[in-house]
Amino acid sequence: MDRYGVIGLTSPPRYPPFNGKKERSIRDIKSYERAQRRHCHRTTLAERLAEAIQDLNEDRPRPVLGGRIAREVFLARCDKLPDRTIFQKGGERS
Repeated sequence: MDRYGVIGLTSPPRYPPFNGKKERSIRDIKSYERAQRRHCHRTTLAERLAEAIQDLNEDRPRPVLGGRIAREVFLARCDKLPDRTIFQKGGERS
């Protein structure tokens, strides 16, 4: 992570108010992949996961998102990311 300047962010384990969206996304991906496996899709796990993620982020409009796809909502909310050089290990700012 240091080599590429990646900042690791963690969240409290088993804390639904913080992790709810991530947990729901993972549950949806697993469910989609299991359905593909049950219905005889002869593909690799990596291909099934890629298809599930494509469907969930790019193809399927969500009523909860006002009929938009997840990517549209994400891009509409994207702000410029902060300069990563201001962060230090431990989450302190310089």
